[in-house]
Amino acid sequence: MNTLLVQIGNSKGVRIPKPLIEICHLDQEIEFIVTEKGLLLSPSKSSRKDWDMQFKNALIEEKAEKDLFEGIKNKFDEEEWTW
Repeated sequence: MNTLLVQIGNSKGVRIPKPLIEICHLDQEIEFIVTEKGLLLSPSKSSRKDWDMQFKNALIEEKAEKDLFEGIKNKFDEEEWTW
């Protein structure tokens, strides 16, 4: 399949047909990867996607099991100090 570059302001863009968007599961964010053969477009892999929910779930599970700070020590735990 061939297509043309189109002017978009000071840049150029490519129109991607809807069937290709659906087949490739493209969404709002697309990752560009330059390869030896050209440019690869793929759905963005957000490595931090849903982190907030994962942290909340981990904290809930951890609290149910034991104290969050149990076994964690620092220099203040080992030395005498006053307010």
